[in-house]
Amino acid sequence: MRLADLARCRQAAYRFLGEALRPPEAERLATLRLVAEELWQRPGPLADLAVFPQWLDLLRRLLQSAEGKAGQLDETYVRLFVASSEGICPQVASQYLAPDAPAPVMAALEGEYARAGLALSANATEPPDHVTVTLDFMAHLCAVEADAWQRRHSAMAVAQLDREAGFLQRYLGPWLPAFARLVAARDPDGFYARVTETAGTLAVHDLDIVTALAARSREAERR
Repeated sequence: MRLADLARCRQAAYRFLGEALRPPEAERLATLRLVAEELWQRPGPLADLAVFPQWLDLLRRLLQSAEGKAGQLDETYVRLFVASSEGICPQVASQYLAPDAPAPVMAALEGEYARAGLALSANATEPPDHVTVTLDFMAHLCAVEADAWQRRHSAMAVAQLDREAGFLQRYLGPWLPAFARLVAARDPDGFYARVTETAGTLAVHDLDIVTALAARSREAERR
C-alpha cells in the first residue's frame, strides 16, 4: 500500500464526512451522491481499514437518501442539530469537552489552525470547534501528509503524522463517539446516526493508524 494513497483516501473520508454533516441542501446532496458512487466503486485503501463495513453502509444510505429525500433529511437535520423539543445534539466539540468553559477549546483550535497556516474565513458561519470544521481540518492534514509522501519527504510526512495524532487525541477522539451516541439515541438507525458513528469510529482507529505509521517510518529511517 502506497502511503500517499492511504493519506489521500483518509483525506477523502474526512472531507466526505464533514460535508455530510452540513445542512442537506439539494446541491450538496447531489454532489455527495456522485462522490459516494465513486467511493463505492473505488474504495482504495479504505477497504483495508476497520471502519470499512460502516463506511459501505454509510455510502449505501447516502445513495438511498439522496434520491428524492432531501426534504426528509432536512427535517431530520433541523430536529437533531438546530431545534427540537427534545434538545439538540450539539455539533461543537466544546459542548462535550468543556461545556462550562468553551472559550479555551475554541482558542486552542484556532491556534492549531494558525500553526498549520490556516484561519477561519471572516464570513464563516461555523465556530472553530464545529464538527465540520474539525473534520475539514483533519482532511487538510491528511492532504499535506500525502503531498510529503509523494515528494519523498519522509521526515515531513512523519512530522505531519505526529500532528494528526495529536489532533485526533485532543480534539476528535475524545468527543466524536459521545456525539455519535447522542445522535443515535435521538435518531436510531437514521442516516445521521450512521454518519456520526462512522466519523467517531474513523477518528478512534485512525489514531492507531497514524501512530503506527509514524513509529514504523522512524524505525525504517534508523536502519
